[in-house]
Amino acid sequence: MSKLGKNGCIEKGDGADYSEGMSTQDAASFRLNADECREQSERATNLRDKEQWLRLSHEWTKMAQDVERRLRN
Repeated sequence: MSKLGKNGCIEKGDGADYSEGMSTQDAASFRLNADECREQSERATNLRDKEQWLRLSHEWTKMAQDVERRLRN
């Protein structure tokens, strides 16, 4: 599973930067995932689930921003 590393770049479990080679379609997909997580948070019936969905949404948004930033540079 991808995640943001300490340097703000998308990393896999081995710590390698995987945002290179990603496209605007990848960023758009990440943003859709973030939107879906926000929608799930609105439907969540308890606070803990709501917080977890929002955390996931935030992570997807950060990954989309990282890809978009790299595409601009």
